[in-house]
Amino acid sequence: MFVLRYLIIFIIIVTGFVHPAISQEETGSRRNFIIQPRVHYGNVLPFYDAVRYLVHDHANGFELRFGLPSYGDDFWEKVYRYPLTGAGYSCWALGNSDVFGVAHALYGYFDAPLFRIYGPATFNYQVSFGASYLHKIFDVETNNLNRAIGSHINVYFRIGFDIQLKLCDRASLSLESGFSHFSNGKVKSPNYGLNAFTGSVGVNYLFGDPLKKLKEPALPPVNKLFSHSLVFAAGSKVYDNLIGTRYFLSSLSYNIDWNWKHKRKLGLGADLFYDASIAEALALDGVKNENEADFFRFGIHGSHTIRYKKMMMGMDIGHYIYSKFTDLSLVYSRLSLQYLFAGHYLVSVALKSHLAKADFIEWGIGYQW
Repeated sequence: MFVLRYLIIFIIIVTGFVHPAISQEETGSRRNFIIQPRVHYGNVLPFYDAVRYLVHDHANGFELRFGLPSYGDDFWEKVYRYPLTGAGYSCWALGNSDVFGVAHALYGYFDAPLFRIYGPATFNYQVSFGASYLHKIFDVETNNLNRAIGSHINVYFRIGFDIQLKLCDRASLSLESGFSHFSNGKVKSPNYGLNAFTGSVGVNYLFGDPLKKLKEPALPPVNKLFSHSLVFAAGSKVYDNLIGTRYFLSSLSYNIDWNWKHKRKLGLGADLFYDASIAEALALDGVKNENEADFFRFGIHGSHTIRYKKMMMGMDIGHYIYSKFTDLSLVYSRLSLQYLFAGHYLVSVALKSHLAKADFIEWGIGYQW
């Protein structure tokens, strides 16, 4: 009933907005766009016992996406086999509406074909990233069972794969499965996070000219084999308790990348982290460590980066060479989004983690040469 209720609401909204546009459309005068309603059903994946015993139901949700197809206006679109980019909204029930409430997410997404399966069917991958709002969070007095989420505003991330079967010139059927993640990156405690693995079924419907032809731009050579980048980032986090003390943290990261292809880079790098919350982690008999040198950590990492136009998505896997605090894994990871501007400058947002446990969100600025 949860999905049906929101599905009816959004069909009414979409019909109200789209129908007038179609009635006034002149062939070729508007840019093509795609509307994608989907319904999701699957399982919540509780990685911690504090969350596992609260999951009483399946995950289910509704999603509505607005996408802009590409036709080869530049070589990047050809390299990615003419991807679909756009924005979406999704609404989720995550296993226990009484404790976790309902999650709403707004995000941008990238959807690109991997290969054609047979005839009109294609196999695609998709990445979504944005913000989410959970209306029920941890509260000592009113909702103390919710150890998953301590803040209303959270990060939303989803990665999935789908099969799209063309039904006619304008419509295709989508069968997708993917992993969704909601967390606040330890901006507020608790933050075990909520995760779901779901399947979905949906329809993609094209508005505009279905006969618009694809362009075939020439691919320029990869004119720079190696590139370097230096990024400074900062943020804040809480320690794993409910006190709520917020600590400053920062990082300085260097990377050298081999520009393997237009869209892929493989690299090696080094990271210097400063994390003031280590003072609480190393506390002895309730007395916090005041030695600033113990709050630094140094590591080396390998990286894989995918680039599309001025946007880059990277995944780093690293290992601490020096860390006074060793209770967590010495292996760390970083998932990042970076945007290039003015030739060499970039802005970055990244989520650093230890295995499946979020450590903090980094907001950074850097230089690439």
